[in-house]
Amino acid sequence: MSLAMAAYCPSVTLECGQPGESTGVLHAREFIEACLHLSAFPEHALPAPEIDLFHTVAMVKLKPEIRVGIADAGADFSLLPDMDKLNFTELPAGSLFGWTSGQRLPLQAWDELGREIAAEYFEVHEGEIITRTPVMPSMLSMDREIIRQDCLCYLMERLQLPQAGSIKLSTNVPTNTSGAP
Repeated sequence: MSLAMAAYCPSVTLECGQPGESTGVLHAREFIEACLHLSAFPEHALPAPEIDLFHTVAMVKLKPEIRVGIADAGADFSLLPDMDKLNFTELPAGSLFGWTSGQRLPLQAWDELGREIAAEYFEVHEGEIITRTPVMPSMLSMDREIIRQDCLCYLMERLQLPQAGSIKLSTNVPTNTSGAP
């Protein structure tokens, strides 16, 4: 959404943590207050390292027959005990994502076109579920009911910035000169 709106106005996505967490509400409030107190939007270019741009590539679900546990060797899929700390953390290829008691991948990953693409992102090696590519889990849940009813997480990948080097901030908002609404 931020990228789509950037053509029309300054745009950001602000990560505030899990719903209902008071720290997330405070973070959002402080950010909005800081924006409201800007005397002007900066006209200078931002260095590329100051911008992290990601897009969602897949929704990760468990296969219907899979039993999930937390650090449970007997579960079909076992979450890492502190897996929620991976939320919005960019993982390199080869990162441990969980364990399986079988040899087949217990996860499904669906892209925006409805294609099953889990094998592009995960592999099983000696009972460990390993990431195949750099990826960032988002909205990662450790709640078994949420995992069953909705999903385990979403996967995001880093987008390359349109220009190598810097991004120009623009305060120019397109205007309608045709007279049509």
